[in-house]
Amino acid sequence: MNSEVSEASNKVVLQELQDTRSNLTRLTTQHTKCVGLESRLARVTMEKEDLQQERDSADQRARVAEARAVTLRGRISRLQEQVATLQRVSDQHRNHRLELSEEISQGARSQLEAWLQSNVSFACFVDHRQCQCTESYQLHYLGRARHPHYPPRRSHQDAGNACDR
Repeated sequence: MNSEVSEASNKVVLQELQDTRSNLTRLTTQHTKCVGLESRLARVTMEKEDLQQERDSADQRARVAEARAVTLRGRISRLQEQVATLQRVSDQHRNHRLELSEEISQGARSQLEAWLQSNVSFACFVDHRQCQCTESYQLHYLGRARHPHYPPRRSHQDAGNACDR
């Protein structure tokens, strides 16, 4: 009986040993799978962190670009306002110059007509070309003294020189 008990006990121990080996093989396989999964999880986690950093960098660049765009839009608006103002000022200056030129021309014509009326004997010698020359002289030399950007008036002796040109 002892030997039967011993044999039965031996079979139970062998069965447990077989079960333990089987469990050990299964656990080894699972451990290997777990190590592979942990490695894969670490790679995926690193990739996720890299993507988050890239996203954060892209967000930061987008915020900087948007801020710069807002600044540039403001600058463009200011420059457009300045251009419009300068165009208005330029138009005003041009209109003022045209008005001055017209006034000077009218004044020169009036003075020439008055002078011609007072000097009727001399008027017969003055032709159209001389009138234009005198008008040009009046415009370019006498009229400039009225405007701050032009040189002062020249003497009447230069009037003859202006017609010779």
